[in-house]
Amino acid sequence: MGLATLQNIGTLAFVLLGVAIAIRWAGQRTQTTGFLALAIILLSFVSLVGRVSALLNLSSIAVTAISLAAFMGSAYALLRYRDSLIPLPRLWHIAAIVATLGATAAFIASQAAVAAKLVPSSLETLATFGLIGVWAVLVLEPIVRFWLVARTLPVVQAWRL
Repeated sequence: MGLATLQNIGTLAFVLLGVAIAIRWAGQRTQTTGFLALAIILLSFVSLVGRVSALLNLSSIAVTAISLAAFMGSAYALLRYRDSLIPLPRLWHIAAIVATLGATAAFIASQAAVAAKLVPSSLETLATFGLIGVWAVLVLEPIVRFWLVARTLPVVQAWRL
């Protein structure tokens, strides 16, 4: 079995997970599970777009922008999931939105500028690091926060969190 086949199987599994989560959320429709479902569904979409692009040999700034918006949106949805369980200060929401939009826009702009040969590729590399940094903070903050809170809870509640 080749690498492309394994990637296709992995993408199919991820898309099926996204569909299953969407169906489950449609049955419950709570805000808390909605944010978690959105994060997983957006990641499934990113995986699907990536494989379809590879299979059809598509490479455009528009496809990248759509994938990137879904990828960063999944991280923000996870932060909102955290907020639905453990509230965040309003300033954190604003900072997260500004950082997400700013890093995404900077990356897309740098990619276009490098493609037009207006700036060196090192600028795109810098924008990539910024993008990854914002994504990591949005994803790692809820993980760390849940872990810290879970340490103070009884065992059953800690496992649920």
